[in-house]
Amino acid sequence: AVKIAQKYNDTASIVVINGNLAMSYYKMEQPEKALARLQLLKNMNLFTTTQERFENYYDFCLVYMRLKQYKMAKVYIDKMEASKKDAGANYTEMLRSYINYYIATGQYNKAYPYLQENESFYQKTKVLSFLAQNHLNWFKADSGMGRYQSAIKHYQRYKMLTDSVYLVNNNKHTSFLQIEFDTDKKNKDLQLQAKDIQLLKNNEQLQRSRFLAAQADRNLLIGGSVMLLLSLGVGYNRYRLKQRSNVRLQVQQNEINKQNQSLQLLNRKQEKLLNEKEWLLK
Repeated sequence: AVKIAQKYNDTASIVVINGNLAMSYYKMEQPEKALARLQLLKNMNLFTTTQERFENYYDFCLVYMRLKQYKMAKVYIDKMEASKKDAGANYTEMLRSYINYYIATGQYNKAYPYLQENESFYQKTKVLSFLAQNHLNWFKADSGMGRYQSAIKHYQRYKMLTDSVYLVNNNKHTSFLQIEFDTDKKNKDLQLQAKDIQLLKNNEQLQRSRFLAAQADRNLLIGGSVMLLLSLGVGYNRYRLKQRSNVRLQVQQNEINKQNQSLQLLNRKQEKLLNEKEWLLK
């Protein structure tokens, strides 16, 4: 997406996509890559609105906090403070940045005004997950300040809200699963209808194929029968010719046998005459 945005010189998309990449790395526990992406975006200097610049400050603060580079995080907290009139929808994110920074650096007393402001805002908007997180941060601040009784109350409140969030999310998840099940069922019904229609078409095609196959078999049987009759006729004719040929050969063989017998008889007579001649000579 970045390459396409750069190809068309789409400044707004370059800013948004690089910011999304940075936050993706941040959420994947890769703050170094997130910081590199934010630095690249900062060096491009493509921000066209104060809102975009404020969001960039907020992202830098998150990443430096994750890297435990609190001095650098403070630089961007100060920048957010100086331009908080441009925060707009990111105002509550700015408050959470302040709270996390002051708790992480042990400046618990500075976190309280922002905790209170955050509490008032989320009480109105009823965003339970953020309200729960605010009570957890309050618990940390109270614990750091040694206000253990107040810390326990905020922790109990945090647990109650997280259980409520779990219940709401679970109900939402159950509703989502029901919708998903109903949708899946409808899709399966449609698929089943489509399969039935396809099955009817397949049966029609199968019957047509069988009819054509039966016609082909019948034609093949007729053709085969004709060929068989022709083959039998040719075979019988060849058999008759062979029989006649065998008879002629047998006659010839008999003549040869007779001639051989005659030759043998003549040979015996000749041998007898030769023997008689020898005796006469002796």
